[in-house]
Amino acid sequence: MAFLDKLAKTIGETADKVSEAAKNLDTDQLQKDAKKAALDTLSKAKDTSIAVTNSVTNTAKQIDPNDIPGSLSKMADNAGKAIEKHNQERKETQAAAKEILANQAINEPQMTVHDALAMIYLFMNIDGNYSQEEETVFLAAGNEIDQSFEANKNALITECQGIVKEAEAGDAKQNIQEAVSNLIVHSSKEENPTISGRMMVWNLIAAAYADGYCAEEEQRLIAFVADALHVKEDTLLEMEASMKTMIAVNREEKWLDESDRPFRLIQPPLEEIKKSKENIMQGINALLKD
Repeated sequence: MAFLDKLAKTIGETADKVSEAAKNLDTDQLQKDAKKAALDTLSKAKDTSIAVTNSVTNTAKQIDPNDIPGSLSKMADNAGKAIEKHNQERKETQAAAKEILANQAINEPQMTVHDALAMIYLFMNIDGNYSQEEETVFLAAGNEIDQSFEANKNALITECQGIVKEAEAGDAKQNIQEAVSNLIVHSSKEENPTISGRMMVWNLIAAAYADGYCAEEEQRLIAFVADALHVKEDTLLEMEASMKTMIAVNREEKWLDESDRPFRLIQPPLEEIKKSKENIMQGINALLKD
């Protein structure tokens, strides 16, 4: 009976945890319809867990004192089936939850390649200082996300320069932000946007810190784009922290490379810096893929 009591208690506790998980769903991550689907699925799992508990308990009550071996064998068989059913239901619940989250991710705003590159170019002009370092980031981003970038580059730059010129006729910062907002709206109406919100925001952060410093205007526009593309605040803060850490590590690496100290003395810290940079990039890649 101790085994049965333990089994019933374990399954019962699982049912309670499933119920609690349903109550604590993050409504910021799920739309109302997705949350309802998740609640229905988790409720089903709870009902099954309770039914399994009752079934095992009833089996225990039916044990014939004159046939303990046979009754225990039947109980063990029923317990095994109960555990198998419970595990299967748990797997189905987890699969359903993953599908709901995947569908929700699909509905997150994305950018077309053209609009993403146009946004980066406009972003680099919002502080009135289009630097060589920022241009390097723009060209790198173009070559990374647009297979036809070399063919499209000049037309894209000409288009963006025209938008910047018009913006400068009035409140340049406000006009550029409106142009960026229009790009987001335009991408939302396109059939095949491919640049995720997180990737878009990361490229803006890379452009902002290309010269080692993020201007106030750039910071505000990054926050605006992150909000419009549903990038969570904690993700944005982690991206910015990663970029600042990478800048600090690169500066330390440059200082060591340019120092007059013997190589045997700077080799160990250089190796540590290399590992640190690899860890930072792994963390960034994880942020962009989640």
